[in-house]
Amino acid sequence: MTFGAAREPCHALESELAVLLTRISLALALTSTLLGLSPVAAQTPRPDLEQRLRASLEGMKMEGKFNVVGPNGMSAPQQDLYMVSKLLRGEGDTWLFEYAMSFNQSQKMVPIPVDVLWAGETPVLTITNQPIEGLTGSFTVRLLIFDGKYAGTWQHGPVGGHMWGVLVKEAASEP
Repeated sequence: MTFGAAREPCHALESELAVLLTRISLALALTSTLLGLSPVAAQTPRPDLEQRLRASLEGMKMEGKFNVVGPNGMSAPQQDLYMVSKLLRGEGDTWLFEYAMSFNQSQKMVPIPVDVLWAGETPVLTITNQPIEGLTGSFTVRLLIFDGKYAGTWQHGPVGGHMWGVLVKEAASEP
């Protein structure tokens, strides 16, 4: 059968489209902020934006895909899943995100300090050379959150790529 051969170009096209959409989204959001072209953001008080951020992420699953970009091009997209259980407001632009992560078939809550920068009224989650408890090396991430979706880039040492997906409300657990 030729099903595998037919799917390969589809994965490459999906990955290229995700990269293009990520780049366009980030470029438009950052350009509009730098040029002061976001009249809505000027009218939206920061506490309201922060309340929206908390409502859009706290208790949400980030279900999506990621790929790896290297000297040989881009890998096929792979499944990606994170659970944001809690957000705590810190000093300045910094928030403490509590993520549920899987380690050796068990889940662990991992606190990660994240700078939240704003492109107009759109939050951009920013991590720069940050070690993450339980993992080796450091991570750099730029992740734009908008309308129940996320898209961005990640770097872990010499390896990096793109990540994108949707935010899904986690069902309440049974008592």
